Amino acid sequence: MGLENLLKINVVLAWNMHTFPSDEQLLNRKSGENLMVVCSLKGFVFSDSQADVQIEWYKEGRARAIGRMGRVMTLSKGKALSKQLMFVKPAVEDSGLYSCVAKTFDGEVKQKSVNITFISKILFINDIESKVLFENGGSIIIICIKRHIDHLLFGLGGPRGYELRDNNQMLFIPKFESEHDDGEYQCNAAQFASFETLSINVTAYAPPQITVFDGPTAGRAYEGRTAQFQCQAVGKPKPNYKWLRKTDGGKEEEIVATDKYSVDGGLLLVHSLIANDAGVYSCIATNTLDSQRLDFNLSIFRKPKIGKMENVTRERNDVVELRCAFSGDGRIDAKWLHQGVEWSERITTAGNALDVTALASFEAGDSDDSENETYSFDEDDDGVAEHHIEDDDQIIADYGRRKRQDDSRISVRREQNALVLRLEMVGEDDAGVYQCVAENEAGVDRRSTFLAITHEPTITAHSDQQRVLIGSEVMLWCEASAVPDPTWTWNGPNGLIEADGTKTLIHSEASITKLTITSTSGTDYGNYVCSAENGIGSAVRAVIEVVQIFVPDTPTEVNCHAHIYPNFATCKVNGFNKADQGHRPTRYVFYLSRDTEVDSAFDWQKQARNVSMPFSVDAEMRIADLEPKSRYTVRVKALNEAGESALSETDFIETTDPWAPETPQVIHADCLRVCSLAWRPPNDHGSPIHSYRVFIREVLNKHPRELANDMSEIQLSGDERSVELSLLKPLTEYEVRLIAVNDVGNSHPFTTVLKTPEYSLSDEYKMNTSSTRLIVLAGFVLLFVLMVIDVICFAMNRCGLIACFCINCLGRNIHSTKGKGVEQNTKSSESNRLLNDGKLESGVLSRDEGKVADGGGTGPQSTSV
Repeated sequence: MGLENLLKINVVLAWNMHTFPSDEQLLNRKSGENLMVVCSLKGFVFSDSQADVQIEWYKEGRARAIGRMGRVMTLSKGKALSKQLMFVKPAVEDSGLYSCVAKTFDGEVKQKSVNITFISKILFINDIESKVLFENGGSIIIICIKRHIDHLLFGLGGPRGYELRDNNQMLFIPKFESEHDDGEYQCNAAQFASFETLSINVTAYAPPQITVFDGPTAGRAYEGRTAQFQCQAVGKPKPNYKWLRKTDGGKEEEIVATDKYSVDGGLLLVHSLIANDAGVYSCIATNTLDSQRLDFNLSIFRKPKIGKMENVTRERNDVVELRCAFSGDGRIDAKWLHQGVEWSERITTAGNALDVTALASFEAGDSDDSENETYSFDEDDDGVAEHHIEDDDQIIADYGRRKRQDDSRISVRREQNALVLRLEMVGEDDAGVYQCVAENEAGVDRRSTFLAITHEPTITAHSDQQRVLIGSEVMLWCEASAVPDPTWTWNGPNGLIEADGTKTLIHSEASITKLTITSTSGTDYGNYVCSAENGIGSAVRAVIEVVQIFVPDTPTEVNCHAHIYPNFATCKVNGFNKADQGHRPTRYVFYLSRDTEVDSAFDWQKQARNVSMPFSVDAEMRIADLEPKSRYTVRVKALNEAGESALSETDFIETTDPWAPETPQVIHADCLRVCSLAWRPPNDHGSPIHSYRVFIREVLNKHPRELANDMSEIQLSGDERSVELSLLKPLTEYEVRLIAVNDVGNSHPFTTVLKTPEYSLSDEYKMNTSSTRLIVLAGFVLLFVLMVIDVICFAMNRCGLIACFCINCLGRNIHSTKGKGVEQNTKSSESNRLLNDGKLESGVLSRDEGKVADGGGTGPQSTSV
């Protein structure tokens, strides 16, 4: 043997074999759990890269080594001195004696055997059903049984009388209560080194129980309204709701959400109730265990329904009975209405007689006393216009009494489900709409009928005079009152008019007729007559004139200088007094300019000021906004639908020096919460108004008129348009005069009499001011008392607001030396007493030490307040 071979000789010194896990750990392994057993060599050394040892695993009774594939296999890496035995999801039949055999290059063999046993895993019978459901209140048995188990441990807690049976594999819970016993139960089973847990979720279900079931009060709902049903049930699991309704045929049908029904779980709304909605409504609450049903019998309280009433036509002096038949539930009150008058029946206090009443109704606001005022003007002794305000409560009262007077021709009687209105000796005033109103708890119904009284026609309205250009269209109309409806005819300048569908059109219906001439010619002008006839009495007629219009002539007889004023002029144009309707103008246009501006080249249409006035025979037309002390040249033009005339010859206007203003025009004078006046600015007559003066005097006596000697005056600027009269005595009449003032002088006064209300704004202001003053005075008194008390406390006990201010703001020690010594002695004795007792109160320190509690450092002295 050479040196090279000697170097390759492995040095093997006392090597042996070792397996892991230990022998005890390989016994009773749980089947199904992977296992690896490692066989390794200890103390074996080799020097080259070649494997000098071979390790194999064998199962007892088998000569072939366990290979590297399969459910039981081996695994090794490189030249490692170990080999693993792998069990993948082993079964009980994989148990046995397994040997690890190691063989060296020189033929040395060693082996180690291990006994590996597998046992079946713990298997629970109810492993699949991990949730138990049952009815609450009963007893329950929870089974937790194993298979192939030699030892079983069961752990459970709870002081509710639980019982363990069948070797602890069965749990008995008597009188299961969901509130306390619902939850997860764990069954724990241990076998050798294995441990299994089964979790069982136990839930007790309760059948549904309806606890709330409400519907309309007394089982009755009103027609036209909404009925509400509330159904509420308890149970586990939470119940579901279903609503049923039994139809007239006895068949039940489920109620689903529609426009008629609103369904939200246990809430049911039935909208717009009608009589057919009466019946049995059922609520059914259902869950997994059971269902419960409750019924509600609903009746419908019908609102009144008035039967159809036909219109009635009668002759004068006939007797008419208008019958209002109605149906409905409960007590029904009925009445007739006609032109604001009400007829109804009323049960007397005796309860056995009927009294018919006729009541007058007023529109809202008719009886509002605050607005019922009549304005009138007369003249006082000085010839000055005087304004009076009169309360017309008496007028309203008289009107109301007249309307309330019983009419002996009219009576009301009650029949079975009907109210009959009887009218005797009827006339045209009784015609019109009669409305019957029936009402009960559920609602109101109304229905009307029209009473027509036959009478001869009466023309109630027709066209006015028509001014028409030749070739244009004209439309005429007439309206009449007649029962029955009249027959209409038209006559014109050429006799009876027949419609031809082109130039002449006639449209008549009931009480109105219309005649249209689409294109007028020379023979179409003149008088047109509409006639109405209905077989009663004689025919009635109305005459309508159709006038052809022409361009007006040039105005003559223009006079604007007859009267002179400071800032306006009055003009008259008399040239058309004798003109026919066709040649008369509808308007005048006045052109005026200062004399100094008018020359031969002056363009009146463009340069002159123009003022338009409506035409009126012999009327004076007023031209305003002229300058005082001026002269104007005037020309006039006439206009109508046909065109305009040429300008007239010139006339002149002269104005005077300014005058005093006109009398102010008051537009508002009343006394609500405060008396007030409002006015429009009057004509200043050429001199601007610079102020207004208001004079107020108390009226001592009305008849004869007696005024107080004292007079109050209010001066206002010329820009003001209203004034409030305050500080007047309540319930007192005052004469108020308003005067406008300019540089020339005073206007004539506007005079009115006002009566003050019981309470005015000034009274409220005084009351508010007095209250405020009292509150402020009480506050000052209270503040003074508090200051006196604080001074006394500071002087005697060194406490209060003043003491606090001195300490915190001025940093001063306000205690006297004597007081401080006394306080120190008191504190010292108290501290000694506390120390002797073995107790020290927190925060109580000796003043001589001058220490603070948290660090022993010095700090400012504290003073008890």
